[in-house]
Amino acid sequence: LMVAINQQASIHDPLLKARAFWVNLLCDEHDSELLAFSGKLKGPERFLHGSWSDQNDIPRLIGAQANIFCQIAQAIPFGTHTIVIG
Repeated sequence: LMVAINQQASIHDPLLKARAFWVNLLCDEHDSELLAFSGKLKGPERFLHGSWSDQNDIPRLIGAQANIFCQIAQAIPFGTHTIVIG
């Protein structure tokens, strides 16, 4: 699974340091979480929306349609983003 993370995003450095991440596939009822993570809120404030579990010390959204755990296989800087392959 590949994600592209803006190098200025608050999650960028913690994600690379953790060497793993969750991809949470949202349901229709996750509008609050979608807005919180779309850039309107920053850092820990975003996690006040929804129910979260720290699995492997990485936040996972409880009640998501699906949760996919990825260990980082490679991180490639590209322009303003880092391509992260899990």
